[in-house]
Amino acid sequence: SARVSSGPWLSLSSQARYSVERISKIKGLNIIVPKGAMYVMTEIKIDEFKDIEDDVDFSRKLLQEESVLVLPGQAFRAKNFFRIVFCPPMDKLCDAYDRLEEFCERHRK
Repeated sequence: SARVSSGPWLSLSSQARYSVERISKIKGLNIIVPKGAMYVMTEIKIDEFKDIEDDVDFSRKLLQEESVLVLPGQAFRAKNFFRIVFCPPMDKLCDAYDRLEEFCERHRK
């Protein structure tokens, strides 16, 4: 098999690892490790949040409060999950994950 040493695939691989690293440290979330995709599915542990009804509510409030767009899992028949694309540049991902973490801290029980 060909070895990827540069270009967009290396970048996506780094962004995938970074996404797993950051999201796995956020209390109330459970990331599903990606396998060759440009996005990650993340479980929302609804019972750990004081004012989040489901993935649609989580996604709506995250967008309103932190200007971070994720797709509710219900769009993929995955209730109480969300999908986040990790293609943006690393600095944007870092900012988005900081905002996601702050949001979760604010809304956790």
